[in-house]
Amino acid sequence: IPEDVLWSILDAAIRGPTGANRQNWGWVVVQDPEAKRKIAVWFKQEYDNTYGRVDESTLTDTGRIQSGTYTINEEINYGLTAQNYRAVRHLAHNLQDAPVIVFPCLFGGPGSRRPGRNPRRAGASIFGGVQNMMLAARAYGVGSVITGWAVDMPELHELLNLPEGYEPMALVPMGYPTVPFSQPQRIPVDEVTHWDRWGEQHERPAQA
Repeated sequence: IPEDVLWSILDAAIRGPTGANRQNWGWVVVQDPEAKRKIAVWFKQEYDNTYGRVDESTLTDTGRIQSGTYTINEEINYGLTAQNYRAVRHLAHNLQDAPVIVFPCLFGGPGSRRPGRNPRRAGASIFGGVQNMMLAARAYGVGSVITGWAVDMPELHELLNLPEGYEPMALVPMGYPTVPFSQPQRIPVDEVTHWDRWGEQHERPAQA
């Protein structure tokens, strides 16, 4: 990824929302091959712990992997498709080859013990910036994905030389895709939207 493109992507990240404009964040950009190799080992461990129970032979193009049970279900319309799972598996085996891995880090994140701090709100001050970063990357033709695997490991904190109080909130590898971008499959918007109160749903008008 050219340096000027990477700077533009990161500049988009810092334009994202941050509570009280504190900007109590830092963006660690990992390009060093040895550091990426170590991160990839930890990431693969998380993958094995999470998806190691999946019987790949039973995964069809119509089934979905149910989170938690990791069994295949033909009836649900959420969870990983076969294509999704293959992408996750590929990332787990090739993370070290990503040109860049970005760690958005936040001071006083979910692990903070500061009085009055609601850890559930911590991500609100950085994930908007992460989304900005990923959208900017796509505008430049750069692919990215957000994951929370490996970010809680003390070894990662040491590798990134994070100051006390800062926590990595996500792991975002970036690189140029080898296949065209595609629209993610989601449950239809009218099935998850509620008007004024939960349960009040409207059918979305047909689009021209």
